[in-house]
Amino acid sequence: MLKRFSFRNCYSFREEAVFSMEAVFAMKDNVDFVVGIGESDRKNYLLPVAAIYGANAGGKSNMIRALRDVAQNVCERKGRSQIA
Repeated sequence: MLKRFSFRNCYSFREEAVFSMEAVFAMKDNVDFVVGIGESDRKNYLLPVAAIYGANAGGKSNMIRALRDVAQNVCERKGRSQIA
């Protein structure tokens, strides 16, 4: 389960960039838009879906490439086949 992904010095990103699936505090009360994971006293609230948007040449594809590189590296270390 991906809660937060941060990276820097990767493709066109020099400064740290963060992609978070964590729901902000105001969203926790709206159960239609968040998923609660874990025990009631230590529950994490996550977004079930997210969108990446921005201007042309803003780095959207490079963020996906960075995430894919990490996922591929993790799968290779666990002996799984590569991600297409």
